[in-house]
Amino acid sequence: MTPYRDSAVDDPEHAGVPIGIDLDLFRGPLGHESDEERAARVAAAADNLDELRHAGQDDEITALDAQYAEALMRTVPLRPRARTHRRRGAVA
Repeated sequence: MTPYRDSAVDDPEHAGVPIGIDLDLFRGPLGHESDEERAARVAAAADNLDELRHAGQDDEITALDAQYAEALMRTVPLRPRARTHRRRGAVA
């Protein structure tokens, strides 16, 4: 096996993620992105999805990758909530 494969298999962040699917491209980054950055990312994701669909006509795995990428485009990334500390019994 190549070192890349070993590190990808051992990395829990990439466990179960199809090879060739960039989560940030299709889902969006977990951090902030401007309207211009989002428009560019969505356009690139749409182009990439078209390529996956075309290649998926001849390859079942790539067809599944295309379905996964399309589903990611319909999701919203979860962002961590801001933590607020409240004391019990405190009166405002």
